[in-house]
Amino acid sequence: MTIDRVVLALSLMAGEVASLLLSRITVSILYYLDKRWEFTR
Repeated sequence: MTIDRVVLALSLMAGEVASLLLSRITVSILYYLDKRWEFTR
């Protein structure tokens, strides 16, 4: 296995983790804003 393939695999894994965290954070924020909207009305 060459260095290039290792770097590619690591960057793909990092991208997966980053997108997972981003989607979780986004969903949490949207849920919080939705609940806050309900309380203010």
